[in-house]
Amino acid sequence: MKIKNKLIISTLLLVSLVLVACKAKEKNKFSPFSPGLDGTWTYLCTPDLTDPNTSTNEIQTYNNNQIEQNLTIYNDSKCIQPIINTKIKGDFTLGETVDRGSNDEHTKIDRTGHELVVTILDSNTVRQANAKQLGDFGFGITNWKKDEPKVLTSNKLAIEYYLLGSTEFDIFKLTSNKLFNGDLNGDLDADGRPINLDRSAWGMRN
Repeated sequence: MKIKNKLIISTLLLVSLVLVACKAKEKNKFSPFSPGLDGTWTYLCTPDLTDPNTSTNEIQTYNNNQIEQNLTIYNDSKCIQPIINTKIKGDFTLGETVDRGSNDEHTKIDRTGHELVVTILDSNTVRQANAKQLGDFGFGITNWKKDEPKVLTSNKLAIEYYLLGSTEFDIFKLTSNKLFNGDLNGDLDADGRPINLDRSAWGMRN
């Protein structure tokens, strides 16, 4: 199945929100890491909002102050046919815990992405990328090979899309074995940090 350029770009831009974005000064004192957050968190298969025939599956791993986000894009709605995998490695720091009552306690977290690795998992997608039919998603590269990871940390287009080196301001909450992140599509504070948690999606501790 041929992949639409706009779909790939929009999906990857949504992914980039997790480890990317707003530069601003944070006045809070940060602790380096959280033993409670450390571990691997797997998110349920999520259908794409713009195309019911596309879905994603995400795994986040926290270790001391290091984070790795592993996201796979599928060419179906049930995460069966993988076509692209992206891995972003970076670091994080934790800020103050905010308690607004009504079970709305959350902790501030700042993430910075430093390394991006992209792997194309589907032969048809490889052909499209090498023929420059995926727009900028091909990152100007025309020698893609199936299942061959490419480190794109220095790629100008990759830096533009994922804003590597920039810091994203977010919030999170641990409830039992569930990890909730901030609602990046909702209200943001002056630093661009989500005000509310996203209760519609969560990671389960492996």
